[in-house]
Amino acid sequence: MKASPAGNKLAVGIRDGSFELFDFNNFTGRLSNYVPLRQFYRSYGVEFSPDGTKLYGTNLDGNSLMQFNLQAGSSAAIAASGMIVGYTSGYAGALQLGPNGKIYVAQYESNFVGVINEPDRLGSACDFQSSGVNLGNRVCQIGLPNNRSLPVRPLTAAFTSNTVCFGTATPFAATIGGGSGVAVATWNFGDATSGTANTATGLTPTHTFSAPGTYTVTLSVTEPGMAAPITVSSTVTVSPVPTVNLGPSVQQVCQGQPVTLTAGSQPTGTTFRWQDGSTNASFTATTSGQYYVDVTNAQGCTTRGSATVQVVAPPVLTLGPALQRLCQGQTLTLSAGVQPAGATYRWQDGSTGATFVVRTSGTYSVVVTLPPGCTAQASTQVEAVPLPTVNLGQDTTLCLQQPLVLTVGHQPVGSTYRWQDGSTAATYSATVGGTYSVEVTSANGCVSRDERVVMAAECPFEIPNIITPNKDQNNETFVLKGLNPKAWSLVVYNRWGRQVYETTSYDNGWNADGHPDGVYYYMLKNATTGQLYRGWVQVAR
Repeated sequence: MKASPAGNKLAVGIRDGSFELFDFNNFTGRLSNYVPLRQFYRSYGVEFSPDGTKLYGTNLDGNSLMQFNLQAGSSAAIAASGMIVGYTSGYAGALQLGPNGKIYVAQYESNFVGVINEPDRLGSACDFQSSGVNLGNRVCQIGLPNNRSLPVRPLTAAFTSNTVCFGTATPFAATIGGGSGVAVATWNFGDATSGTANTATGLTPTHTFSAPGTYTVTLSVTEPGMAAPITVSSTVTVSPVPTVNLGPSVQQVCQGQPVTLTAGSQPTGTTFRWQDGSTNASFTATTSGQYYVDVTNAQGCTTRGSATVQVVAPPVLTLGPALQRLCQGQTLTLSAGVQPAGATYRWQDGSTGATFVVRTSGTYSVVVTLPPGCTAQASTQVEAVPLPTVNLGQDTTLCLQQPLVLTVGHQPVGSTYRWQDGSTAATYSATVGGTYSVEVTSANGCVSRDERVVMAAECPFEIPNIITPNKDQNNETFVLKGLNPKAWSLVVYNRWGRQVYETTSYDNGWNADGHPDGVYYYMLKNATTGQLYRGWVQVAR
């Protein structure tokens, strides 16, 4: 049976059995946390490394030396960590930690005592030598003295920490020596403003301090049975970080106008590093992009500030052609075109709308200013142009035996016309009663319109009942007297009812050419008025 150097663990090697490991309370004498180490059989010697992290054991007639890693974790992990780290030259016997920090191994009927030279190291690094100590002509037996006194070392505590920058968690590391190995560490970080986060337990806590400054941190260590804890205090300095402000996160400047970025006033000893590696206190930006600076104060704390610079081109605008014509009595709306949000406008008369309505001749201009102050100007000349003069005459009632020719009067070269039916001639023949209108567009695009109502009078008319197409120039054709023939469709049938002639707009020209003399039947119809006449006509040559 062996106790660990700290006095907090016991290990047992059961002859012809396995090894066992326990936690040991040096104040109460109680054992706990039983760990059976059954990986190896016929155990004999057992010993802890000087730092208490390794356990060694011997296999009697297996001539082997085992090592267990007590830092492997759970009980099962410790048991599974067992490995053979060497073989003895005879039966492997007792183990004993010497005052020089090495572990000696008894080897039955050997002229040597084995030695573990580096027992705190893991695995083969422990450096076991079976020919460690030469006994000369003497022979080693199976045992070694097992009554060495192991006084419990007094409990000690200390901790370390690093100076940090505000906003960063400060790490702490406590070191506890001596005692029974079951000490509990508690912390007070001297930062009452942090509330419940001001205290912690464990050997390696972290704490984020609530403000820059110097704090007194206290570590308290206690074990069961102690009248009062051991306390250790030390000051910790939390350094402030620089305050950096490059201005608005997005800064717009006009093309050709640089912007100077500065991190603001900083204490002596502050250093700067911009995105391009330059180290001046300010940076001049001439192109669009993302710019940043790392500002480091004398305490080594760094803050990064950044800004986006957008180089804005001057506005692109036009009010249209340099010379524009405005039809008299009409208006012309001038616009500078689509501009970015925030653009402002100032016209020649001081108005500030996005558009301007022109009613008279003159020179018109606008200045457009974008939010960064970039400006551009455009202008145009407007000339008022008279409208075409159009007069179709007075409304009238007529006998439309012949078409009424409507005219728009003399118009300048380049004028165009559009009548009510979509036709585009300069004149229009009215053949029936109705409302007639025309739009005249000048070469400048100005439009005038007029209309005239023509009412067809009920005038006397005559439809012949005989024609003599004998080429004597008298009564040669079927002539509608008093009617406008073009307004009528005509269908002619012979005496047997067979159609011999048809037209949708008659021209007073039918003379039965190619047909014999005789009686023919006609049907006249006016598509506009719906009038219908039927009758007969004699053809006699």
